[in-house]
Amino acid sequence: MPDYYNHIQHQHQRPQHHRYQHEAPMSSSSSSVALYRHNHHRNDAHESGSINTVVEVDFITQGQALMRDMMNEIVELQKVVEKTTSERNALKIECAILQNKLTFLEQQRENDRNRRMAQVKVEECSKTKNVQGRIERLDLNRGEGGGSQ
Repeated sequence: MPDYYNHIQHQHQRPQHHRYQHEAPMSSSSSSVALYRHNHHRNDAHESGSINTVVEVDFITQGQALMRDMMNEIVELQKVVEKTTSERNALKIECAILQNKLTFLEQQRENDRNRRMAQVKVEECSKTKNVQGRIERLDLNRGEGGGSQ
């Protein structure tokens, strides 16, 4: 731990322009990082006699790797969100279709009920007319047969 602490102190004591000379290259291929480490380790040995720059390059390389991993994870999460949104929209459409079917069936049931009620009323009216017709015929028959009394 003391080496790390000294490294941090040494890093902050360096002038800003000097620090940028030790930044990692943007390419994170292992061969360029290894070559960079080798060259900078040699230069640092002359300048400060420590391996602070190698540690700094390691931090930068680890940071770049972490950023790549995070970006990949974000892309994967975006795919999940898109899939979930797509599924949700499909379910909304399916729900709307089922709601329309339900409404249609309820209307059809109501229409069938109304038809049956109308049919029952027609039958009742027909029965009533038949009964009234019989009564009238009976009355006529009675009137003709027993009307003189």
